[in-house]
Amino acid sequence: MRLYGTENNAVFSDTLSTDPDSILVQAPPNVIVHSLEALADTAAQNQDSLRTQLLLVNSGALNAPAKISVPDSVILSNTGFSKILPPDSLFPIVLNGDDTTSLIEYTYNLGESYPTGKDFIEVNYSFSDQNSGTVYAVKPSSVIDSTLVLSRSQVLISQSSFTPDTVTRGQQNVVFQFTVQNGGESPALIDPNMVSIAFNNNHVDSLTSPLLPVVVAGIDSQEFVYNVDINPNSSIGNDPVSINMTYSDTISGKSYSDVQGNNNVDTLTIINSASIDILSVIAGNAGSPFDSVSIGSQNIPVRVRLRNDGEAPLLLDSLRLNFIPAGIYQHSDTAFAAPGLTLNAGESIAVNFAVDVDSGNSSDQVVLNATAFGRDEFSGTSLQEIGADTTDSWRLVSPANFAFHQITPAQVSQGQVVAFEMQLQNTGEADALMDSASTFISFGSDTIFLDQNVFSRGNSTATLTFETTVISLPTGQPVNGTLHVNNYFENGFFKSALLSPIPVNVFTPASVSFQSLTVPDTVAQEQNFSINLVLQNVGSNNAAAIIDSIV
Repeated sequence: MRLYGTENNAVFSDTLSTDPDSILVQAPPNVIVHSLEALADTAAQNQDSLRTQLLLVNSGALNAPAKISVPDSVILSNTGFSKILPPDSLFPIVLNGDDTTSLIEYTYNLGESYPTGKDFIEVNYSFSDQNSGTVYAVKPSSVIDSTLVLSRSQVLISQSSFTPDTVTRGQQNVVFQFTVQNGGESPALIDPNMVSIAFNNNHVDSLTSPLLPVVVAGIDSQEFVYNVDINPNSSIGNDPVSINMTYSDTISGKSYSDVQGNNNVDTLTIINSASIDILSVIAGNAGSPFDSVSIGSQNIPVRVRLRNDGEAPLLLDSLRLNFIPAGIYQHSDTAFAAPGLTLNAGESIAVNFAVDVDSGNSSDQVVLNATAFGRDEFSGTSLQEIGADTTDSWRLVSPANFAFHQITPAQVSQGQVVAFEMQLQNTGEADALMDSASTFISFGSDTIFLDQNVFSRGNSTATLTFETTVISLPTGQPVNGTLHVNNYFENGFFKSALLSPIPVNVFTPASVSFQSLTVPDTVAQEQNFSINLVLQNVGSNNAAAIIDSIV
């Protein structure tokens, strides 16, 4: 080391030390970004704890040390934040030439309204020269990274429906379906315990689709299908459904309850089930009741009127007539083709039967009733109704049976004007009305019609009077006629019967001729004497002659 100076106006230069030494002259520090990495390539709104890692290097082996004193010296910024600081514990940081910092990690949270899209991340930093104290600032670094920020998942109910939407108590397999729409870009995860539906009534429901857990992609939808069995003790009326759903954003991991207690999404209407009411059982046609029915009759009309007294449609499966006491009847029940005869709420219908009364039945007073079988169309519940509000009865009797008793007159003459009368016995229990227009006696081609209608009571004898006619029949032997009882009315039906033979003896008219007269030749006054008169009815087939007087 050499000293220069003046002393007493004399210049001197003295060498005080001859030992050599050196000074290190360093370049200014050059701190650059070695790496800047956002660990999440994709994030979602409202995501927490996003991490970005930074490495700085003092680039140059001969560089002076660089000092980064405080967190404010290294600021991370992005679209939503202008000042994200690293942890305090990392500072101060001194970087010698070519030294690299330990990992500087930034952690930050995105809010629910954080801007979506490409989120560019950059760093602004400053450092000082450890030797000179000179401060350098880089604002911002040219090294950047980015994260794609998606709008958070947001699930809402877009539509819902019941099939059917009107049901009855106890109805099963009602389908409730609703669609959720993820309005966000980030997928939503729905776990089995995250979704449920609720009603005012305690119905039994089960999710049939989809199989949970399920992920609903961003800007996509998912249909949920429930099977609902209606509570048999449900209250009648409207039953709104509520949907509770929690879901999680698959990117952020955050859970949301946007669909929570979402009341009155849709409404299920519960009505009274179908109900069978047999109004009446009537034997007979309109205006023509069947108070008596003949054993062996066929196609006896019986009408059953019934009504659906419920609110749901009724499917009528079958209807059966009941007879008290029981008997032998045909065509007394009917089954309706599947799926059944439909009766809407309040609708009534008349079902007609044509009953055959078997000949094996016995006479009796019979009460007619009915039993109906059906189902509620909505619930499928089986229904049965026994007994009608109004019943009917008929007297079961043996049919009319005619027996010829006698005809008057039984003997007639050719040319005689006569009105036949006949005794006709009804040995059956049924009454019969004979029509004069179709009841007649025939003798060969000759017909003689009934004079007027005749009512023949069961187990009694009636007198039939026929129209006046002139006899023109073969003589000499009995003539056998036939009684034609056509279209007689018996217990609602027209019947016919033939009775033969009806014997009538036909004679030639009596022909009396004078054969002889014998008187005394001589008689005295006041003498009683005899006169003998011989008369003859000439003809072997003549009718008997009755001589009333001879003058």
